[in-house]
Amino acid sequence: MTNVRVHKRKVISAFTCLFLITNSVYSQMEDRNWCFGYRGGINFNDPNDPQIFESKTSNFEISASISDSLGNLLLYLGRHAITSNITNDIMDANHEIVQNGEDIETSGSSARGAIIIPNYDRTKYFVFHTSFTSCSFTAWCGSLQYTLVDMEQNGGQGSVVERNVPLLNESVEEGLSATKHANGKDWWLLVHEHRKDNDPDCTDRFFKFLIQDTIISGPFIQDVGSSHCTTGYPAGEPRFSHQGNYLSYVSFKQNLLDVYCFNRFTGELTSLVNISGLDFPYSSEFSPNERFLYVTTGFSGSNNIVSGLDQYDLSSGNVADSKINIWTENDFYRTFGQLQNAPDKKIYAAIGSPYGSTGPPSLQDTALSYISRINAPDSLGLSCDLRLYDFYLGDSTVCYVNAPNIPNYNLAPLSFYESDAGEDQEICLGDTSVNGVVIGSPPVPGVIYSWSPSSGLSNSSIAQPFVSISSTQIQARTYILTMTDSTVSSLCQTRVDTVLVEVKDCSVGISEMRADPIGVYPNPTREFIIVKAAIPLSEVWLTDVSGRRLLKLYESDNQWRADLRAFRTGIYLIEAITEDGGRKVRKVIKSE
Repeated sequence: MTNVRVHKRKVISAFTCLFLITNSVYSQMEDRNWCFGYRGGINFNDPNDPQIFESKTSNFEISASISDSLGNLLLYLGRHAITSNITNDIMDANHEIVQNGEDIETSGSSARGAIIIPNYDRTKYFVFHTSFTSCSFTAWCGSLQYTLVDMEQNGGQGSVVERNVPLLNESVEEGLSATKHANGKDWWLLVHEHRKDNDPDCTDRFFKFLIQDTIISGPFIQDVGSSHCTTGYPAGEPRFSHQGNYLSYVSFKQNLLDVYCFNRFTGELTSLVNISGLDFPYSSEFSPNERFLYVTTGFSGSNNIVSGLDQYDLSSGNVADSKINIWTENDFYRTFGQLQNAPDKKIYAAIGSPYGSTGPPSLQDTALSYISRINAPDSLGLSCDLRLYDFYLGDSTVCYVNAPNIPNYNLAPLSFYESDAGEDQEICLGDTSVNGVVIGSPPVPGVIYSWSPSSGLSNSSIAQPFVSISSTQIQARTYILTMTDSTVSSLCQTRVDTVLVEVKDCSVGISEMRADPIGVYPNPTREFIIVKAAIPLSEVWLTDVSGRRLLKLYESDNQWRADLRAFRTGIYLIEAITEDGGRKVRKVIKSE
């Protein structure tokens, strides 16, 4: 068994996690090889001159691929024949099935139904996938699973060490999307709940997972956005913007488009745009500068639906009214399919048939061996320069409606990740030698600081303000620090931390404890911690910085102990509950 631990927790809306940043390389080339459609392959190692190759994919909608850090093809989802629509194989760089990589439970007709996420040192790769073969909720539903490939197995050729592992005991819609955590190291994975046939209520629920190396935490639950009320086939496609600031969601069954702000630090979604009444929306993609959103519509198996490509301006005061039709496809046997940002800064647009591998003879024309491109996606309206059928994929290749589901593997950490509100401060009542304290932590370039309340602060917009305190009266002030990353254009990327400044009575019997009534050592620690207290405690917990309890410490000989070896590097809290119901909190650092 590999080191995969799944923590299942319910979270109402917000949650926070923080880990110390370590040196990482953000010039990975893991998006450089695309395998998709029927035998389709594009190599982007020279973005100015993409080259084609022949893969062993054979899927109408689903595809996922990943390269190594040097741009060499590593793994992809493929199938030797399109006769089986309920499983796929994991293929290697030689287009052979990875050891134990057969029969991954997917669906060839699952749009964005798979995505590949690496661990820290790129030796293990999660293939997350939705499946409709092991679902027991209703006749139409999806289940979320993962398959793990260990590239150090089988003489370095890789081997599947865990396959079709259930990750979520809920019915989900088909599409998956992922973006990096604010630390530039971990990953958020997102999927939407699907309404069960026998469920009287609609659902607006997202399930989110945090992938840290080989540890999966979640699901974290948030109810936000439009209600999804249809049953039947669980169609729906989420798409993160390339910088991770936004998420779009199109629902073919619901005829709706939702746009959300996404906080990479907390994982929180905030609903921004809700547009209903669209004509069978199928796929979407943000422009690299995140101003424009492209949406394909008219996807249907019926010959009376006209397909098209529309552009929305997210900077507009009325996004719905900003829609510009870029192209309408009047051939009923062709439809705009999936969209995908590419390393050459263009958006590739698949145009295929809603019939898949079957249909009228007109589907055999050579146009289906091409993929279309939006050459200037950051430009308004027709200036975006849509070029239909301008990139040739090869004589034996069919694009279908398929583009690979490839996240931004190069997304860097946010600047505020390394800053916080600092340690809690205590001053003894009557100590005339102290008239205040400095709070916060050293300033980090690119971070905008805002403290609240401003009372007592020397400056509410700097990293480390001085707090004036009266030493003649008992008082306690909690200061809230909001940190915004000025290096990104989106206001989605903020972080909130708090610090307590307290003047307390340190007389008789308490002064000895005031300095350290709760002792945590060693701190920082790599493995174990011990908590000692000069006051009676009923229980002690390890929590994340939002206060979410992660581990209960065990007591022995009036000491509280915990093994932190399974936890990631970062800042955590020790929450000590006193026998009288009080609460003491101390920070602890888990080091490398």
